[in-house]
Amino acid sequence: MTDPNDVINAICQMRRSEIAADALALPLWKPWRTPFMQMDNLRQNEKYFSCSPPRRTLFFCQNESISGSVRPWGKYYHIGGNADADGNAMRYDLQRDGLIVGVDKMLDPLLTVGTAFSYSKPELKTPLARMTVDDYTFGTYANLRIGKRWYANAFLGLGGQNYQYRRQESYASLHADYRNSYHGYSLYGSLELIRPNMRQSFGKDVILSPTFALDYQKSCSYTGVESGSGQFFRRKEPHRVICRD
Repeated sequence: MTDPNDVINAICQMRRSEIAADALALPLWKPWRTPFMQMDNLRQNEKYFSCSPPRRTLFFCQNESISGSVRPWGKYYHIGGNADADGNAMRYDLQRDGLIVGVDKMLDPLLTVGTAFSYSKPELKTPLARMTVDDYTFGTYANLRIGKRWYANAFLGLGGQNYQYRRQESYASLHADYRNSYHGYSLYGSLELIRPNMRQSFGKDVILSPTFALDYQKSCSYTGVESGSGQFFRRKEPHRVICRD
């Protein structure tokens, strides 16, 4: 007779290896951060401070000669990390390699708009499973100067994902190897209101930027029937949508 505790442990193991649910966090990577940083660098670029008072304010330069300029940019990035096991989850390792490119244009000294595209390939691994994702993100962003002291950043984006995973289950002398592939989508939005303040510290100018931010991101995927050897703990439910935000 099978020990009931063994059954409970096996079920808990299955739940801890819920790779499809864990993978919903992979698209939640705040894609607006890089475009916002690019615009911050643009504002602090030397040529934007080429004018002198009274046309220059604390953090802005009303240099109309730069209006209309188009600026392409790009960045490669790598992110990695891991988490140890606890009573509810198994250990996992996470890494993401990707490239984000964009182009923006200053329409006038008060407004800059741009678009950005990103491709990345995040990977999530646990002792019993491995998930890889082709993640595509497209977004539009803008920077608006408000008065002499404030400016706002805004971003709206949409992403699409192709998920592929392989996971294993074992119970007593039984072993199973399952695979699945499916699609998903993600939504992104961010709005920041910033007021730079210049201070003197050790004889140097230091810019402090208190920020009020409202961020939103949501990830959904269409899971389905697994293929592979074995029948126990195999997902056989029809396609359904699961989401996380």
